[in-house]
Amino acid sequence: MTKLEPNKQRAENAIVLIWIVLVLEIIWLMVSPKTVETSDAITETIFLIVLIAEIISAVTFIVWFRRAYSNLHQEVRCLSYTKNWAIYCWFIPILNLYRPYQIMKELYCETEKLLIEKGILSNECPLQLYSLYWWWALSIIGGIIRSIGSEKIITICTLFFGIPYALITIKVIKDYSKLESLLIATDEENNEITISAKENYLNEQKLESAENEIPHSPNKGANHNER
Repeated sequence: MTKLEPNKQRAENAIVLIWIVLVLEIIWLMVSPKTVETSDAITETIFLIVLIAEIISAVTFIVWFRRAYSNLHQEVRCLSYTKNWAIYCWFIPILNLYRPYQIMKELYCETEKLLIEKGILSNECPLQLYSLYWWWALSIIGGIIRSIGSEKIITICTLFFGIPYALITIKVIKDYSKLESLLIATDEENNEITISAKENYLNEQKLESAENEIPHSPNKGANHNER
């Protein structure tokens, strides 16, 4: 079996580029013809920089995405698509409305299933896929609105869809990168590395769960006990 290729650096590159695009988009939103002299030239320049950054960001994301799917192909022989579909799916009209989501979901589900079979993870705490749903929903909605082409519409789209989409994309990359790090650790055939990676993953999951918990009001609990 071919050794799994490292993908952590590619994930980090994709995340950094998304943050850069996010900052540039916020700057672009702040630039207004009413507040900045020679605003047309400045706005066009910033818009061009944002566009170039978005293209580079898309490339780094697809590079990470393809490597992740290629690694999974080394472990699972009956995936739904060939590894190169992780690239093709973004550029074929109509198909690009659903195939990238299908591949991303397969990455999540098959990797989790594989780690459970290897005894690395427990099926008592199944992976939550809600972030994937939001990720692709925002992608589709934002893409449709942007296709209208009006500068005002694009500005609104960036504010209400582009920023949330960037943040949820970062979460999607981080979440899968954690799973993939476990998969690569098991491929090392080193128990100490595997145990360490597993402990890091579980600790991060516990910390994330604790942050998401909503504390109950003491007064409400007291009133309940009195009843």
